[in-house]
Amino acid sequence: MDILFYFTLLLIKHTVVDLALQHYIVGQKKLQWLNPKAHWHYAQHGIGTMIVTFPLTGDLLISALVSLLDYLIHWHVDWAKHHWIHRYGWTSADAGFWWAAAIDQTLHYLTYCAIVMLVVSHVFAALY
Repeated sequence: MDILFYFTLLLIKHTVVDLALQHYIVGQKKLQWLNPKAHWHYAQHGIGTMIVTFPLTGDLLISALVSLLDYLIHWHVDWAKHHWIHRYGWTSADAGFWWAAAIDQTLHYLTYCAIVMLVVSHVFAALY
């Protein structure tokens, strides 16, 4: 498995889901922990991770597990970011808003690093 290729596909998936598709989900209330529209966004991340991972691994179980992990982490990172922004009343005119967005994106990228490490370690363990 080409590790950099896999990581790149996860980043492309993230860009499409976070920037292109999220626009179509009107009424996401990410301050609500169980908002169905927000969860559709988180689920899109999990589905995208499955679409990227399964063809590369051929392993349905590991693909499903890392997809669930992506869904859960994305949910909680976004929820925490929105609570932090709300708590301080930040808008896009405030530096704090952009720091929160930067931390949010960094945590998502680190999630993909962890997913790649989990999948690669599983693939190599299966070979030996």
